[in-house]
Amino acid sequence: MVWKAAPGVLASSIFIGLIAGSVPLAMLAVTKLIIDCIYNLRSHPTALPGMFWWLVALEFTLASLAMISARVIDFCDGLLAFKFTRYFNIRIMNHASSLDIMSFEDQLFYDKLQRARVRGTDRNDLGDRPIGAGNHHHR
Repeated sequence: MVWKAAPGVLASSIFIGLIAGSVPLAMLAVTKLIIDCIYNLRSHPTALPGMFWWLVALEFTLASLAMISARVIDFCDGLLAFKFTRYFNIRIMNHASSLDIMSFEDQLFYDKLQRARVRGTDRNDLGDRPIGAGNHHHR
């Protein structure tokens, strides 16, 4: 159902998540190369290799990429929550418009419809809660 609500946003979020997950590994590799350059400089007194400052610049670039990707993921999560809420509410409204007026006068049915709407919109913050935290909202 989430895919139907916003396939582009979900695909972007997954893609950026994969990039964000690979950045620490790239930073680790670059840091190792920087440390190797410094170690070689200490053990063999020679000039720093020409790539040293490029490696330092790459390390800063990767750190910036990690921060930017985290912000993009947060944005995608918020946009996905918004689009899913809208999609879910439109589905409920379409279903409600197909019903006859007698269904709305039935208090039990109307309560079920309201609970479905509330549950559909309250599930947006599932990723923000710790594992095991239940939905303790009372409406």
